[in-house]
Amino acid sequence: MDQRPDGVLLDLDGTLIDHVGAAARAVAEWAADLPGWDGDADAAIARWQQLEARHFPAYLQGACSFAEQRRRRVRAFHPDLDALDDDGADAAFADYLVRYEAHWQAFPDAAAFVACALDSVGAVGVLTNGNEAQQRRKLERTGLAASGLRLFASPSLGHAKPSRQVYLAACERLGTRPPRTTMIGDDVDADVRAARGAGLSALHLDRGRADPPPGTIASLADAVELLF
Repeated sequence: MDQRPDGVLLDLDGTLIDHVGAAARAVAEWAADLPGWDGDADAAIARWQQLEARHFPAYLQGACSFAEQRRRRVRAFHPDLDALDDDGADAAFADYLVRYEAHWQAFPDAAAFVACALDSVGAVGVLTNGNEAQQRRKLERTGLAASGLRLFASPSLGHAKPSRQVYLAACERLGTRPPRTTMIGDDVDADVRAARGAGLSALHLDRGRADPPPGTIASLADAVELLF
């Protein structure tokens, strides 16, 4: 970066918190306890990821509620679950959710980066498409809910990533101008290209990459060196 930004926005799942790992471990345990499930852990993980990719966007687009996208994922997971009523689907998802929350953990470099960003620029926020209450619990339970760290959930902003408007709204609430704000995230389209399209600078986080190209970092420690 040519100069230190005035503000930093961070994605949450996949950037600060290992959502994929937590979800994979949780659904493998959950599926193993389903009476009708006859697949292995890898099959359960792949199926759950497909269903999340299919149904979560419907919630973001306003086509269904947060609870309804959960029910759709449960019912489509296995034929034995297809006939569940809302209460039954909610109960089945709750069983998965307990396991998912038990596996929440921050990436090892997350807390140090948040502390450094708050100390260096002050204006630091998390911009997420997730449900605000759940995302706030993630920050609290993983020890990332530092004083001064703001949480901006797309439902409360009226737009979702990759919308240009969600970035403009987040910058307004953060108190920074887009050209002086840097977004960091693991999703090239939603976190990087969309942010740049809204006038922000952006860094793509591709964890574990041995030789990242310009604009891509392999860890949040790399971001410290670039930004601060």
